[in-house]
Amino acid sequence: MKQILGSHSEVAHVWASRSQESGEASRVFFDGDTIYSYGRHFPIARFQKMPNGQEVVMFTANDYSVSTSKHKNYVRRAIPDNYTVVVMPSSLWSCYASGKAYLIDEIKNSLQLSSTANKHAWFNVREAVRAINCLKQWAELHKRKAKYKFTKTDKAIVKRALKFKRKYAVAEAKRYKEHQEQIAKDKQLLADVCGGDIAKFWHTYGHIPDYESVGSISLYDLPCMVRMSTDNTEVITSQGARVPAEHAKRLFPIILRARRTKKAYTIPPMEPVRIGHYTLREISENGDITIGCHNILWPEVEYIGKELKVL
Repeated sequence: MKQILGSHSEVAHVWASRSQESGEASRVFFDGDTIYSYGRHFPIARFQKMPNGQEVVMFTANDYSVSTSKHKNYVRRAIPDNYTVVVMPSSLWSCYASGKAYLIDEIKNSLQLSSTANKHAWFNVREAVRAINCLKQWAELHKRKAKYKFTKTDKAIVKRALKFKRKYAVAEAKRYKEHQEQIAKDKQLLADVCGGDIAKFWHTYGHIPDYESVGSISLYDLPCMVRMSTDNTEVITSQGARVPAEHAKRLFPIILRARRTKKAYTIPPMEPVRIGHYTLREISENGDITIGCHNILWPEVEYIGKELKVL
């Protein structure tokens, strides 16, 4: 087991896989069930057994800095799909009453913000609904019941927000379209800088130009790519994962069978298949695979198969 890991993303995934007790990389580390940013004063997330017997992931609602926000994103992406994630300040993780009070305040504050907002009125109502669902979930995890009762004022706020939602719907759709168009332009710019083939550039150099971003594009905005490590002992993804080459080789008979039979292979959450520190989730009928939060499309699977000399 490696204690010093290759990246923040790898630390998050090793913690989430629960395959070893501790590990670190620069400013992110984990010890047992808890993963931290910078120090033990800032726990990001923790696997926690609840009074109803369910194990969940408690995830912090606190923020500290831009880099800590990035660390939180790595951890959030690494959490297995079959875990319930409860978001609240870390100081409240172990206290039902304080957690309940926090969530009720979140509901009230979101509705209050909606009452004075125009463009974001409906967004704040959605945040209130999210907190209401969290309140119900928090109570159930503690074998209790909790329900937020809407007042007449609350109902009027929701009704008002709905009017603004309709008013701004067209503008919102236009902004979304413009954003997607900008992403498409940035991807084309990146492809041009990479000589027409982003994947080939990354396979060769292990990064993309301009410190891994061009315009608004980063590696996480692109389809997941894979390459061999310099010593050919590991398969590395463009999103920071590393798995032993021998583990990757074992997947190919199953992948090829899925393509041949045109039948997807889905792994039940309670019967995990480990690939390094990661969990194999699905092999689609066309050979795409999902390992952890990494969705690797067939062209990349085929590329690494040839590198591994199994295709």
